[in-house]
Amino acid sequence: MRMMFSFGRAYVQEINPSTFTIEQHSQICVCKFCNHRLGADEATQRTWDDLLTTIRGLDVNHVVLDLSNVVFLSSTSLGKLISLQVKLRQRNAKLTLCGLSDDIAGVFQVSRLNQVLDCRKTVDEILITG
Repeated sequence: MRMMFSFGRAYVQEINPSTFTIEQHSQICVCKFCNHRLGADEATQRTWDDLLTTIRGLDVNHVVLDLSNVVFLSSTSLGKLISLQVKLRQRNAKLTLCGLSDDIAGVFQVSRLNQVLDCRKTVDEILITG
């Protein structure tokens, strides 16, 4: 299901309410995952594929992934994050993650992904600082 809404300067696209929503703020795209688990299953793979297809079609230079609803990230999903960052860098675009739970932030710290991926507390922090 595709629904599009326009709220002032922000553009919101809801691809599938059970997977993620997209908000575009000028050159910043904010994607908020609705799923609590981003595992290695087929449904999660479709979610990542839908996300990549959607981002590819947007004219943005900064993608923000809001993981505030996510409590579990599989190693496959961690790989998808790295892959997304590589694809965005090829377009001279930036990837920032926000809203990481304490458990996920701990995994990022132990695996040193927090040194590879830009992680912030909130979407608002990113929108204010760019």
